[in-house]
Amino acid sequence: MKTVSDFDFIKNIKKTEYVNTSITLIFKDKNTGILLQGERLAAQFQCPWGYLLITDFNYYDGVDYWYYFLNNALEIKDVVSQPEDPVGYMEAIRMTEPHTLQFAFYTPRPDGTWRLELHPKPFWDMSPSVIRLRPLRFAFKKRTIVLSKC
Repeated sequence: MKTVSDFDFIKNIKKTEYVNTSITLIFKDKNTGILLQGERLAAQFQCPWGYLLITDFNYYDGVDYWYYFLNNALEIKDVVSQPEDPVGYMEAIRMTEPHTLQFAFYTPRPDGTWRLELHPKPFWDMSPSVIRLRPLRFAFKKRTIVLSKC
C-alpha cells in the first residue's frame, strides 16, 4: 500500500436524506459522481486491487471517520465507520505491513492504537460487532476492510 494524491473532492452543500455532510469524489480531475460521508478526505492510499480512502467530519464534540475501499474500477466495495464515538484527530498513520495501517487518535484520554487491514480476497464475517460498523447496504456483503483496536 502506498500514499497517493489521485483523489480530490467537492463539498456538497445540500444534505441528503442519508448523510448529514457529504463530499463528491474527484479522481484525476474527473467527477466520479460518488458520494462519500464526511466533509474532507483525511487520507488516501493505493494497493494493487484498489484504493483506501479515509474521510472525516469534525464537529464540536469530536471527529467521525469513515474508511472506504474502492476497487480499481472505482466501485465502493466496503465501508467501515469508526466504532467509538467521539474520537479525536487521527495522528501517526504508518504502514506496518504491505496492506496494513496503524494509527492513533489525539484525544483527551489515551485511546490506544488502531489497526486497519485490507484483504485482497473479500471474505464473509457476520459477527454483530462487524455488521454494526457498516452502512446497511454493506452490512451483509463480503469484507475487505478489517478495523480493530491493538
